[in-house]
Amino acid sequence: MELNRRLFCCFAFASIFALFSTGMALGALKKPRSGLKPRPKRKPKISKPVPEWHAPLLASKDSLRLQNEAADNYGIERMQSPDSIGKFYKAGLLVKISRDAAYYYADSKEISDGYLYLRPYAREFLELLSEKYFKNFSKKLRLTGLIRDPPRQAAIVGLRQSIASGASLFSRSAHLTGAAMDISRLGMALAEISWMRRELVQWKKADAVEAIEELSGNTNCFHIFVLPDFRKKNPRE
Repeated sequence: MELNRRLFCCFAFASIFALFSTGMALGALKKPRSGLKPRPKRKPKISKPVPEWHAPLLASKDSLRLQNEAADNYGIERMQSPDSIGKFYKAGLLVKISRDAAYYYADSKEISDGYLYLRPYAREFLELLSEKYFKNFSKKLRLTGLIRDPPRQAAIVGLRQSIASGASLFSRSAHLTGAAMDISRLGMALAEISWMRRELVQWKKADAVEAIEELSGNTNCFHIFVLPDFRKKNPRE
């Protein structure tokens, strides 16, 4: 009887000790360690709106259509044959582009001498844009595309450097008008690309140009189609 009582007391004491130890352990888990502050809850990150000029001027399915519609609305004729460029130049509808001007140069690997032409107002826009670029970065813009005739455009499509196949009225290249140019992005720093985007977005908003970034296939350039009355729509004035 005495033995049973002793065993019962030992069992009761052990149970009480176990419950006390468990309570102490749970309390330690709930309380932070001495000297350590509880971690503050992280606030969810709120994404800031990205300025429009930081996003690429990506081409869309409507880009070609918009350029063709603008050319038609302004009555801008397109080159129809290999001898069209010479005829337009003699008529004063095209002007020559310098191979190496003060603020830009035409890449001889991309543009042969027979295609160093633009509409007068397109050259004026090029000179305006390139001068501002040079003053900001002390670098010349590199031209990789100017006027084209149908054979030249067909060759470029064959090289997968353009999707403007001319299969329909709205898939014709703006380069056939002599009012479009390609400015290479290769070799530009991020700050330079951002500057170009910012400038072109402003002109595009003013309906003075149709500008896109061509990043597909073998191209990496800013494609700019200049409208005849761009001077009247200068966003800086």
